[in-house]
Amino acid sequence: HTKLELSNIDLEEQVRTRTLTLEDEVKERKKAENDLQISNERLFHLMKTACDSFWEMDMDGRIKPSPTGFEEPINASPFTNGKTFPEMASSRELSENPTKWKQYNTNLAEHKIINNFSFWMVNDQGEDICSHVNGIPLFDKEANFIGYRGAATDITGQKNSEIVLKKAKDKAEKSSNAKSEFLSRMSHELRTPMNAILGFSQLMKNDKSGTLTEKHHKFVNNIMSSGKHLLELINQVLDLAKIESGTLELSIEEVDISHAFEECWDLMSPMAEKHQVTLEFIQPKEKLFIHCDYTRFKQVLLNLCSNGIKFNNPQGLVNIQAKRLDANLIRITIKDNGIGIPKKQQSEIFIPFKRLGIERENISGTGIGMSITKNLVEGMAGNISFISTLGSGSEFYVDLPASQKRPVSDKVKAPTVSERSEKKPPISRRRLILYVEDNPFNMALMEDIIDSAGNLKLLMAISAETGIEIAKKQTPDLILMDINLPDLNGYEALKILRGDPKTKKIPVIAISANATRRDINKGLAAGFDSYLTKPFDINQLIREIRYAVGPDVGLTKKAKNHSPQ
Repeated sequence: HTKLELSNIDLEEQVRTRTLTLEDEVKERKKAENDLQISNERLFHLMKTACDSFWEMDMDGRIKPSPTGFEEPINASPFTNGKTFPEMASSRELSENPTKWKQYNTNLAEHKIINNFSFWMVNDQGEDICSHVNGIPLFDKEANFIGYRGAATDITGQKNSEIVLKKAKDKAEKSSNAKSEFLSRMSHELRTPMNAILGFSQLMKNDKSGTLTEKHHKFVNNIMSSGKHLLELINQVLDLAKIESGTLELSIEEVDISHAFEECWDLMSPMAEKHQVTLEFIQPKEKLFIHCDYTRFKQVLLNLCSNGIKFNNPQGLVNIQAKRLDANLIRITIKDNGIGIPKKQQSEIFIPFKRLGIERENISGTGIGMSITKNLVEGMAGNISFISTLGSGSEFYVDLPASQKRPVSDKVKAPTVSERSEKKPPISRRRLILYVEDNPFNMALMEDIIDSAGNLKLLMAISAETGIEIAKKQTPDLILMDINLPDLNGYEALKILRGDPKTKKIPVIAISANATRRDINKGLAAGFDSYLTKPFDINQLIREIRYAVGPDVGLTKKAKNHSPQ
């Protein structure tokens, strides 16, 4: 009896223990089910926001129904069951991207991952949409390929925005190119007649034969003065237009300020002497190098120095110096004690064509220089500012980035034309010059220039083909070549000349109204021995001819003592 009671107690304990275990299992199972639901909801939300839809392919690459395993569908798939991606793609998509689709088919055949593949298609509603897909290949337990599974995102809006943006960009580029072409054409068309105007007036001004009366000399001086002013206006208007259109090219390099000061001193001294103004370029005590476009930096200095001289008083002073502000900045100061700028007009100093009433004072200028100067300085990552007091003068500050690097150009100075010419021995015979030009006024000008120079004989051709034939037969000592010719252009003609054994060693100088830096660099890179821009300076032309054919060439008495433009 006692044993039976003990056995019942053990049984009751076992039943009670088993009941507790089942309750724990139920709790654990409910907890696991709850955790799974939470995990599924998290996965569902992530998948819902990660892409627009999911898809599955069979082993033939055809779309099949793709159950997601969720009570609520994630997203509606744009793909049609039973079709492949190429079959759903638009005809334009297939015709414009054959290489892309060939690679897609290759990747599918090799069971590679589909990564960042997008294509235009027509959905069941007949709408053009762009779908971006990613997918991975699927294999069974025996490693047999069974299809693909992946996700898709509708990027139609993004693609349409890109198309609109590209059209706008293409339109802007087309407009910019048209404007650049217009500026180039305008420069050429204006410079060509200016070459004849200034060229003939130079010859007349330097004519010492006594043919011209004092009154006529005055007329010639007025023509030259007005012509130079017009040329300055042309150059500055074109510069301003390039700046505004964003087509102005800058070649940033390390520049030694002392070299720029020396060149500007040489160029500005005659003007300062004419206006009875003392010009001081104070060289810095230490070597100062700046990051800038050398030519444009000189243009900035010349503009500011020119203004300091023009708007000054007799016996006035213009002082130019440079100093280091800090490790990254150098300041160039241009100070004068001239008439100054009224305070109420100082805010207009950099506005184009605002001359601030100076035109009434009979002071030459275009009203564009300061605007161009400001844009050039800022284009070189610099800043320009000033202070001015009416009756006491102005002080302009140009701050430009400093450079610690010594420029290569500072180590070896290229020889000038005159220095190179001295190395050529004199030649006693008369030299033959061929001028290829289609403008009759420029041809007549060159004829008069060559006629006024010693030891030269001129041949002329109005087309490149005629010039090439003359060059082959006559073998001239020098060819002067225009770029824009009615048949072949100057570059094509040069290539033919360089390719013929009879003419390949003849020096060829380009003389063109294409006068941008790009034009000059292009001409020199093409192989022209030199490149002169119209309107050219007669003395400069003679110097180039001297270098090419010998130093015993020069202007005769009736054309010497020419003052450069």
